[in-house]
Amino acid sequence: MSRREQIRLLVLIALSLPVYFATLELPVVIVNEGILGEAFHHSKTARLFEVTIPLPQSLGGKLHVFEGLELGQLAFLLTSCAAFLVLILLHAGFKYVLERQKGRIATAVNQHLQETVTANLLASAPSATASLKSGEIVSVLRADIEPVGNFAGQAFGTPLVQVGHAAVALVFISLQSPILGTLAAATLVVQFWIVPRLGEHEVHLQAARREVGRRLGGRLGEVVEALPAIRAEGVVAYEHGRMREELGRYAAITLEAQRWGALTYASMAGFAQLSRLAMFMGGGLLTFFGSLMIGNLVAVLNAFREMPEAAEELLKWHHKLHDIEERYARLPTRFGSRPSRREAAEQPPHFACGHLKANALVVENARGVTVIDGLDLTVPLPAHIGLIDSGGEAARSLAAVLAGEMTPSHGYLRLASTRIEELAPDLVGRELGYVPPNVPLFDATLRTNVAYGLYRRPPPGPGGDWTDFERAGVDGPEALDARIIDLLQAVGLGPDLYAAGLGSPLARAPDPDTGARIVASRVRLRAALDEQGLSELVEPFNPDHFLENGTLLENILFGRAHPSAPLRTGELLRDRGFAALLRDSGLTARLAETGRSIAGQLIAMYETGAGDAIPDSHARLLSERDVPAAREALRTGDEAAAMRIAFRYCETRHRLGLVDDALRSAVLAVRGRAVDALAPSLRKQLHVYDAKRFCEAASFRDNLLFGRVVQRIAGAGRKVDQMLAQTLGDLDLTRDVYRAALELPAGAGGRLLDGQQKALLCLARALLKRPSALVVNLDIEALPPPRRASLLDSLRREMQGKTLVVVCGAADTVADFDTRISFDGARLRAVEEGRRDAGLLALDLAG
Repeated sequence: MSRREQIRLLVLIALSLPVYFATLELPVVIVNEGILGEAFHHSKTARLFEVTIPLPQSLGGKLHVFEGLELGQLAFLLTSCAAFLVLILLHAGFKYVLERQKGRIATAVNQHLQETVTANLLASAPSATASLKSGEIVSVLRADIEPVGNFAGQAFGTPLVQVGHAAVALVFISLQSPILGTLAAATLVVQFWIVPRLGEHEVHLQAARREVGRRLGGRLGEVVEALPAIRAEGVVAYEHGRMREELGRYAAITLEAQRWGALTYASMAGFAQLSRLAMFMGGGLLTFFGSLMIGNLVAVLNAFREMPEAAEELLKWHHKLHDIEERYARLPTRFGSRPSRREAAEQPPHFACGHLKANALVVENARGVTVIDGLDLTVPLPAHIGLIDSGGEAARSLAAVLAGEMTPSHGYLRLASTRIEELAPDLVGRELGYVPPNVPLFDATLRTNVAYGLYRRPPPGPGGDWTDFERAGVDGPEALDARIIDLLQAVGLGPDLYAAGLGSPLARAPDPDTGARIVASRVRLRAALDEQGLSELVEPFNPDHFLENGTLLENILFGRAHPSAPLRTGELLRDRGFAALLRDSGLTARLAETGRSIAGQLIAMYETGAGDAIPDSHARLLSERDVPAAREALRTGDEAAAMRIAFRYCETRHRLGLVDDALRSAVLAVRGRAVDALAPSLRKQLHVYDAKRFCEAASFRDNLLFGRVVQRIAGAGRKVDQMLAQTLGDLDLTRDVYRAALELPAGAGGRLLDGQQKALLCLARALLKRPSALVVNLDIEALPPPRRASLLDSLRREMQGKTLVVVCGAADTVADFDTRISFDGARLRAVEEGRRDAGLLALDLAG
């Protein structure tokens, strides 16, 4: 919180206190003067709002600042009540402004703390985050930081306001009756001595509860990520037992914290009622014996009504203060301290020259096992270096140290005369590319994942483009796409990318020129199919013919919804127009019968133990977990449930013999009216097949062919794709297929890709930023020999004149590299110099 905001808050509180005092004083005037008429016993009028300043008798006794208003008793009462209303509104206005100011402070502090802790996490040493789980990190950012930031808005305002109100009320009570003022002060002292001591133990219990809850959240996140392994190993009961134990510990400490919290709350409430009882008794006795007027008593009770509330708020604030101090004290240790590194603004190191030098390097893994022991090494740069380790962790650990992912426990490693651990992450990230064994991918498109290393140039405004095109050596988005495609082909992902782009719907509509060329190519492609005798391999989208390779729903609508926004069959069946069309045409009964037949056959297979033999295509019609619901639907005759199964049925794919000529004719009879029968909101989600338009919901292949490859003919897809490749090249559309693939999602953590694809994608990401040094810490041996040799050739071409480090398990893999470094366990075995010198120099360092 800035000094200006603190001063503003203090000024607001100071201005509000006189208003609050006036709201206490005015009821005395209303009751004694306006209602009881004390000022009208000897006169029909009295002055209201008269303001005087007492002075010594030698100076006249008093100074009249404002003469006041001369009013009769009724006018006096009404005017004083109106003034009281104005004071109430003014006091409420002050409260509103104060709360807004506190909210602004809380938001600013919250944002600052979250940014600081996040920056600390991003810049922390790898060892500090090695054991962190995502659930724990999210818990820290929300459960710890938000309460600290929110409390910042109350840290100054709440105690000042409540102390100010309590002090004003106490002074006012003392002015009315010193005895009652002393009694009120005594009750506050006792309350503030006992209640905070009860709350301290609850604070410690709540801190322990949060710590247990944070570990529980991390453990739960770990279980969710490992669900496939848990099910595969049949240890569901074991994991459930562990979670039950941890949940039991969490529940026990929660109950203990709640018990002490209830005791603290009950104590505060009890003391508040006891103090009110003391004031009623004391004020009643003083009024009974004539020491206090009834109006003054009403004002005292009104003032004291605020005091227990102010005291309660102060006690809650004091309780919260201890809790926040506990949270805040733990924040700096959450992710470890930032390592001392050079600022990113410094000149980046040039890894293409100098030496790679290790001196007495010792590295331990996360388990504390020494994986590199006393490494001494000097290799001139630039060089293509192979790190060979057939059994241990030394080679992979040295690569991780080079990338700053592991920190030496002794000695140092210099790359181009710079100690890696002294460099800020941004410096290393700019000049050094690293491909780790566990490839990190994001739930974004393939393009975003490959270009991730270029997102380093802050845009001028929010929502701008962070892409550093210059770093990739391109001048804009189109050139960047071309470079990404070239790199993906270079690392061996070209065929996968092409197949994905050809067989998947586009994430967004192509530009008008590309769409027009695709539509125009359809006639040419059909002619090419006829010329090569392949026309029978493609079933065209013909509005007058049943689409044998499409689902029943696709045939009814003669179109489909985009997979990213699927058209739910339940919504279709609830649509009145569409449901009425199916019912009037007799299709409802036919589809329900088809759905019941599908369900009956699949349920029988599941119940006879043949569920494992059911193909995935059939399981998508009815999965094993849906069997109970399907059985109930069959028993009750639920037409909607049966129709939902039938809608997904395709005869050439599922081959259950359920589509006959009568069903085909019934479907074609409603096809032209089905789309028009839909409500406008559903119609917008549907993409109808039109020979003159590009269909966004269809794949690139289906759009080019304006049809679908016949599934019943073996090898049809391969033959058609070969023909398509030639045609796409002639039409200059090959790049568009690759660009369509770049728009496909990678899935959370890259789940939509296999391990090899993720690794090669990450390799392309590292190459895209044109690093002066590249460290490849992948399992290269997992690739087939021809593909591995091609990949290494591509890497060496891309990193020509630069430093390339590749981890492998066999010397033959990097036989033609400049330098080969091999390990025996944690010790260096040999350094072999390759073509750099005229002959191989072998240095046996095993002894």
